[in-house]
Amino acid sequence: MPPPLLLDDRTGESLAGCFASASRDCSSKLSLEHWISHDVLRSYSVDGRLHISGVPWLGGQQVWLPTKRLGANVLCTRHNAALSRLDAMAGQMFRVLYGYQTAQAKPDSSARQGDSLVAVFVGPDLERWLLKVLWGGVAAGAFSRHEERLTSLRSDIDHEALLETLFRGRAWPEGWGLHLRS
Repeated sequence: MPPPLLLDDRTGESLAGCFASASRDCSSKLSLEHWISHDVLRSYSVDGRLHISGVPWLGGQQVWLPTKRLGANVLCTRHNAALSRLDAMAGQMFRVLYGYQTAQAKPDSSARQGDSLVAVFVGPDLERWLLKVLWGGVAAGAFSRHEERLTSLRSDIDHEALLETLFRGRAWPEGWGLHLRS
């Protein structure tokens, strides 16, 4: 497992509106959280804006929005700051993937001629980032099912255990995580 994102003593506080409040480890103020990391959003933006569609709050519309507007006050400042390392890793990973894609599209690309392009990322950090995206997207009201906005993660999971995995380096519950099948 990678190192925990929070190492210090718990605050004992739960802040309403912070999706990590069940950890009882909040600060006293909510902050703007980009549930899809701002660094990732900027990588795909055009002049700092993205063409957005498919989120419940747009009601079927397609709009261009500045990347800074694609956040929500769903985390306290403490938890938001703790996730910065994962957000930076995700930004780097998406830039690498975009570079691979761009290299493959060029007919004279060294990548197409068999040269190796290698980037290494820590799998458990990617898993934790994906959990942050899922949880943050649900908290921000960005996901729906059958035209109904999702308001929480599954009720039959231990949210406190997942928060321990996300912030304190606890192992994933048995059978959970990102798995690839060959």
